[in-house]
Amino acid sequence: MAQINSQKLIGYITCGLSSLAITIAGPMSQANATALSYQGSDSAGREATASFDLVGSLLTVTLSNTSQSDVLVPIDVLTGVFFKLDSSIKLDPISAVLGNSSQIVYGSQTGGNVSSEWAYDGGLKRDGANSGISAAGLGLFGKDDTFSTSKSGVGGLDYGILSAGDKSSTGNEGVTKQPLISSSVIFSFNVAGLTTGFDLSKSLSNVFFQYGTATSEPTVNAKLVSPAPAPEPAPEPAPAPEPAPAPAPAPAPAPAPEPAPAPEPAPAPEPAPAPAPAPEPAPAPAPAPEPAPAPAPAPAPEPAPVPAPAPVPEVPTSQTQLKSVPEPSTMAALSLFGLSTIRLKKKNKKDDLQA
Repeated sequence: MAQINSQKLIGYITCGLSSLAITIAGPMSQANATALSYQGSDSAGREATASFDLVGSLLTVTLSNTSQSDVLVPIDVLTGVFFKLDSSIKLDPISAVLGNSSQIVYGSQTGGNVSSEWAYDGGLKRDGANSGISAAGLGLFGKDDTFSTSKSGVGGLDYGILSAGDKSSTGNEGVTKQPLISSSVIFSFNVAGLTTGFDLSKSLSNVFFQYGTATSEPTVNAKLVSPAPAPEPAPEPAPAPEPAPAPAPAPAPAPAPEPAPAPEPAPAPEPAPAPAPAPEPAPAPAPAPEPAPAPAPAPAPEPAPVPAPAPVPEVPTSQTQLKSVPEPSTMAALSLFGLSTIRLKKKNKKDDLQA
């Protein structure tokens, strides 16, 4: 009984110190006031939130199991939250207390302080995170990492967080045989390394939730939901291209010339008559017989020598008158010529008849 009263007293003192720190820190540096809320869920019905509230140099982290599903097995129990914090910032744990309207289930403890059941380490290297808060050891947290000075260390599933929709009458013995919290815990830190104008949203990232008692058991990634992350600035629109000059109007097309009347088709030529068969060449005429040479004309008979005129007895002129008598040689020649001509004609006629 004395132990329970002592734990209650420690809880009250812790809450009072936290309130005092907030009251003092407010006037000192309202410029450092920041409130961030992360949320994550998965297809198995797990759902959780983590709120980070910075006022002056006091940081408050509220971890809640907001799932409406019933917790039946240990991997449905929320046991931690991990995040990446800027290396220039250092967190010194102050306390871990039950959240508003929260209570311890399956255990006898009635106080609100659970600082000896939760641990913090700011020098981790796990899945991109360097800081973590956990009720389970996970092979990462030791006895020197708890929020209290008792240095008792953290162990298994005890003081993990049940869901908002949990039914205490259900669940296997891994859930119902140890004290668990329904359904949030508030953690307080003193923050060192802050500067004027410090912005927590630029120094906190990669938030995710741990379930169960081993790093191989389910984790759920969280995303910033409040304030809504500023949308990335839209890229500046490219300058509108200068309008292209309007094209010069195309000249009106010249009227198409009327088509010339199609020429009447020429009558198909009558088929050429088949060439007459070439006449058989006439037999070459027998060569004409060479004409018989004309008989040489018979040589004209030499005129007979004119006989010397007989001496005419002189007649006395006074007695008789002389008569003219034609010369017999001329007559004879004419007769011979005429006879030859007649013979030649008869010969030629005879030759013609024989031919």
